[in-house]
Amino acid sequence: MVRKHIAWVIGLGVVLAVLRPQLASAQSGIAGVVRDTSGAILPGVTIEAASPVLIEKVRSAVTGTDGTYSILDLRPGVYAVTFALPGFSTVRRDGIDLPAAFTATVSVAMQVGAVEETITVTGSAPLVDTHNATSQVLYTAAMLETLPSNSRSPQSFAALTPGVRGAPLSQPPGGVDDMGASAHGGAASDYTIDGMTTATINGMQGGSITFRVAQAYVSEIAVTTGGGTAESSYGNMITNVIPKEGGNTFSGSFYVEYTDKNFAASNLTDELRGFGFTPQSLTRTQKFLEVSPAIGGRILRDKLWFFASYKDYGVVTIRQSIYDNLTPRGWAYTPDLSRPAELKLTQTSRNARLTWQAAPKHKFSIFVDNAPQIAWHRGRALSSPEATNYSPYLPNIFMTLGWKSPITNRWLLEASLGHNSSNYDQRRHTPETCLCSAPAVGYDVISKFEANTNIMWGASSTLGGGAESNLYGPNDSKMLQYQASSSFITGSHTLKLGMRRESGTILFGREPNGAQAYTLRNGLPNSIRMYATPFVYENHIHPNMGVFVQDQWVRQRLTLTAGLRYDYFTMSSPETSLEAGQFVAARHYPKTTLVTWHDVNPRIGASYDLFGDGKTAVKASFGRFVASQDGAGTRGLGR
Repeated sequence: MVRKHIAWVIGLGVVLAVLRPQLASAQSGIAGVVRDTSGAILPGVTIEAASPVLIEKVRSAVTGTDGTYSILDLRPGVYAVTFALPGFSTVRRDGIDLPAAFTATVSVAMQVGAVEETITVTGSAPLVDTHNATSQVLYTAAMLETLPSNSRSPQSFAALTPGVRGAPLSQPPGGVDDMGASAHGGAASDYTIDGMTTATINGMQGGSITFRVAQAYVSEIAVTTGGGTAESSYGNMITNVIPKEGGNTFSGSFYVEYTDKNFAASNLTDELRGFGFTPQSLTRTQKFLEVSPAIGGRILRDKLWFFASYKDYGVVTIRQSIYDNLTPRGWAYTPDLSRPAELKLTQTSRNARLTWQAAPKHKFSIFVDNAPQIAWHRGRALSSPEATNYSPYLPNIFMTLGWKSPITNRWLLEASLGHNSSNYDQRRHTPETCLCSAPAVGYDVISKFEANTNIMWGASSTLGGGAESNLYGPNDSKMLQYQASSSFITGSHTLKLGMRRESGTILFGREPNGAQAYTLRNGLPNSIRMYATPFVYENHIHPNMGVFVQDQWVRQRLTLTAGLRYDYFTMSSPETSLEAGQFVAARHYPKTTLVTWHDVNPRIGASYDLFGDGKTAVKASFGRFVASQDGAGTRGLGR
């Protein structure tokens, strides 16, 4: 209990500290050094970064005694950077195209001249971030419009990153199982929006498969594959989405995509036919449709902006070598070769974002995406249609509320609040949901599995290596997350202190039919699996919290970063009573604290501008990270 109070005190201290924030990967910046034409450094130079993507229009900084400056927390876009100092000609750099999660090096030499004289230089931002030690790939708006993608989603684009392994294509484009991209053999990617995770309690550290980002509101994507700093809990890959905000000018888009079996080519040759392959045995798209309009603009000029979009998505795919079952209640799987099994997925997204400049030093934003989806045939790849699950994800919602306040050009305060809620309730099929000829699957229909062919039919179970997560029942997860931070920045020195806290609950239940399942070999019973149902548990995470301190020094071409992070995690299960089942008596479990962990994790990184031109950097990093523990990971404890 004492440790818990200490953690809370540390967290409160972070909120009140006069230091730098947790810089989510959505943030960009401009930094550099200002000298005169003789090479001497110039302190006291006023730098202003102006862009229409900033609702406040201009962000400023002043060079320190070493001539360096840094302007952080900039939105991606095109900037004009102005350098002014009495007695020197004003220098203006136009056309600085700043991408997401990128610190652009913009250094200038100022010459003595008339006050009214302005020297304008046009040029783009450097392609290499020489200030941060993280390994990161940025997908700009132009790249997202031109790169090929199998599902037009951040998940699909992230899989194009060097060093990233995409998820197996066991689902149709946009399927529920294509979230598992990972970098360098590590854990699956976490998908975030403006630095706030879209994962739920049952899938922390990128294990979430419940929320999908609609591409219509994506401005840019930053994929971090290594070199995590003290701001991050985990060392896994992070795919961060920078959403669109709108602006003073009204603009919109409309995207539609359609295909069906008539547009699909086949590589079926006579040789393959000789091996027994037929057109019905091949995976192919039966029908695909996406409609996605979007619009953004101003409600009040330079004060209140909006952006909203809608997505309606559906895909039906023919499953390879799986057919409708002529005997769904029998003791053998009898494929109807005239009716290949279908795999269907539907998704909807209704989202909106408001950005409000309430006062010159106070900006608020709110974002909501209600994104229900239905996996019509969730389950094992070799299950007969009636043995898969009808799984609506209702609700499936993600929302954030953010506040930023640049108190001075050296001091920035920031706080964010997020809420995730998702329940994929796996249900038994009816004739309408199965899209097959089988009658409704009742509780009395027992699952069968043929060991020789690995085919399951009748109903869903865990036989043949099937996952417990594919059994019938709810998976209701809710999470509340917030982060609060502040910052103090000089040109060559950046000190950071921040915190992040997550808490939530998960209600997990599984109900296999008849509390049993049969395994057969060559049609003869081989074994019986019995389940101790009803099987229900509820876990509470309260909290998963991290507090970090991090310092960064710039010494000419070298940038050093050192940080220390404290992670605290505790999870408990409330008092639970379960009724008697077919094979077990009634059970009662007292309230239990399942796990409590404390970790202190150092992080070190370095980045060196090899030639001093901002085009080539050598980076190295070292860190200790905690492994993920989600709410669904302890189903074997106390249950």
